[in-house]
Amino acid sequence: MPQNTVVNGVPNSCNQSACHIDQSAQWASSWATKWYGNYQDGEVARSTAVVLAQKGDAGAVDGLVEMLKEGSSVWRATAAGLLGGLGDVRVVPRLIEMMDDGHAMVRMKATVSLGRLGDVRAIPQLIKALPDSARAVRVQAPFALMDLGYIDQTTDAFQKALAGHREVVASVQSDDPGFHESLGQVYEHQGQFDAGAREFQIVAKLDPGHPETKADLVRLQKERDLFAQM
Repeated sequence: MPQNTVVNGVPNSCNQSACHIDQSAQWASSWATKWYGNYQDGEVARSTAVVLAQKGDAGAVDGLVEMLKEGSSVWRATAAGLLGGLGDVRVVPRLIEMMDDGHAMVRMKATVSLGRLGDVRAIPQLIKALPDSARAVRVQAPFALMDLGYIDQTTDAFQKALAGHREVVASVQSDDPGFHESLGQVYEHQGQFDAGAREFQIVAKLDPGHPETKADLVRLQKERDLFAQM
């Protein structure tokens, strides 16, 4: 899509070395439009929304909401994931709808975003997601709920979801600092301070430059000291 190069700086095949390297992207876009019509418009609109969202620009919201209607699950998942970082709670009802999407990756991204947006309207749907058929959704649902201040130590579905997350960390994601950090936060919420500190220390080893690890360990120690004084 040469117009994507013009608008967003995304490389295109028309202006590569084996083709029209001596011409501009605008030249290529003009000929593409002349030959094939406005076929580039949808792709450019989606890419523009993604680029704006990656910059934290709230102007991306409307474009991302439109992407939630896409036939491609990749685009729906991309939009659902990016909406969580823009802080616009007006999208919460749409993300709640995406929790019923037929593709697990879309549901998972919507789950994470609902947690990040912090709107309690999402709690019933996130509880419903705890026994989701896809493990990717199940292991994220309890963390989204905890982000919303909901912690249930008694419900089997909640505990099974947490157990599923621990299994993921112990196996296929053992080298992923983000998973260890989230598990450390679980232990912290449960008052298991030694276990939480162990996970945060693993994060420090896997990613020495991780920006939040030092603060996590300091906070955890303060909570441990406060608990000891009670």
